[in-house]
Amino acid sequence: MTCRLLGQNLRRELDVFWSAERAVDLQYLQETQRFARFVKERARLGLLNNNYVEEIVDYETAAIELRFANRTVEPLIRFVRFSHDPSRLLGLLEKSEPIPEDLPHGDYCVLLKARGGVLEVRLGACSDAKTVSLDQRPS
Repeated sequence: MTCRLLGQNLRRELDVFWSAERAVDLQYLQETQRFARFVKERARLGLLNNNYVEEIVDYETAAIELRFANRTVEPLIRFVRFSHDPSRLLGLLEKSEPIPEDLPHGDYCVLLKARGGVLEVRLGACSDAKTVSLDQRPS
């Protein structure tokens, strides 16, 4: 999803990342986490003109961390906060459709829960970090 969101800027961002990144460890999780930090920092510095990149990077990073997590204790859970409607944003990205600049703002949460190799995704509004109203979404 991050790649789709970056669109034509993806090649430039990869080139900048690999020209600045000296360490290569070829471990998917670590490489993904480093690239996620890089993209989020560039977004915070205003070098990426995209309103949605930080929340999508957070979402994908959480999903990847769950995928590679130690499964001795299940379920494994991550919450990701969105400031734009994740149902619309994720749906449009899944379909590779254009993302409008005016998606609704709010305080949204996505719950990612991994159990037995299956990732369950629930979307909803967060009233605070402890109270979440979530609708189940098939993964």
